[in-house]
Amino acid sequence: MDTKEATELLSWLEEERRRDKALLAELRKEVDQHKDQLSGAIDRMGKFEESLAQTTAESAKMSRFQQALQQFKDEILLELQRWQERFRKEGEQRDELLRQERQDRVQALAQLEEGLKEALQLRGPLQTQQAEMQRLNKVTSAQKLQLDEALKEGREQQERLLAFRERVNRSEERLAELLQEGEAQKARSEKIEDKLKFLEGWAEERGPQQMADLQTFGERLREEQAQLVGELRTIDDRRKKQRAGWAKEMRTWRDEAERVREQLALSEKQYRSAERMLTALDQLKIQLEKDRDALQHMERTAEERQRQQLEDWRKENEMLWLRNEERWQQLSEENAKRDDRIASLWESHVALLRRQAGEVEKWIKKVEKHLTGPSR
Repeated sequence: MDTKEATELLSWLEEERRRDKALLAELRKEVDQHKDQLSGAIDRMGKFEESLAQTTAESAKMSRFQQALQQFKDEILLELQRWQERFRKEGEQRDELLRQERQDRVQALAQLEEGLKEALQLRGPLQTQQAEMQRLNKVTSAQKLQLDEALKEGREQQERLLAFRERVNRSEERLAELLQEGEAQKARSEKIEDKLKFLEGWAEERGPQQMADLQTFGERLREEQAQLVGELRTIDDRRKKQRAGWAKEMRTWRDEAERVREQLALSEKQYRSAERMLTALDQLKIQLEKDRDALQHMERTAEERQRQQLEDWRKENEMLWLRNEERWQQLSEENAKRDDRIASLWESHVALLRRQAGEVEKWIKKVEKHLTGPSR
């Protein structure tokens, strides 16, 4: 190595030394600065530790707040569960009451239907009784007509019987007159026989000529007597025939009168039975009219009761529906208020957490900046 190179090398070394001194001075200066920064960092770290302790305390507070918030949430959930359980029980009770009311109304409607069925069943026998009463009225009218005809026929028979009795009385009077005439003829015949006997005796005493005259007169008298006896026999036969005819006619009229009497007795019995039947029919008609009025009143009452029950049931259902709507509206409003309150609390909690998280991030960035600042 020559002198020039040695001089250049020495100059370079001096320059390098000078640079190293300058660098060392800068390094010392930087070390001093780093010491100052480190002491400041230590101070800041202490402050950061204090802030971290505060942040930890605040985090603990936040944790307590979260615990309180969680407890509040749990209380809200428990209250919601209690409210839901109470609402469920109230709904079950309300449903049970509604079912009971519906069952009562169904039973009332069933009883009403049974009453209507009984009324309709009563209407059937009532119509049957009315038809029977109409039939009995027709039968009674027919029996009245038959009874009137029988009474009319009986009166005609009585009139014919009275006329026959008058004829019999006249015939008996005529028979008595004929008997008297027969007795008179018999008396005259006996007188004639006495006269004939007297004349025969007188003729025996007076002579044959007179005897012949008397015989002729006696024969004529005998002929007249025989004729008279024949007439009397004829009258007697006619009288016997007439008596037999009258007796037969009398028996016929008596049989007819007996038949008419029996028919009158039967007609009177039927008339009395018809009167009793008419009385019973009148009573039955009155009772049927009362039953009909009672049935109509019962039907009107049942229909009115049914309409009233249906109207009451409709009104109660409307009121219950309105109360349920009001209750649902009230519960919806309460739920909305609870939801708004929970949402507000949750937003407040989230905002607080975000704010605290932002502060922690700022502190962390500051610490990182202070820690990385000297190296840069």
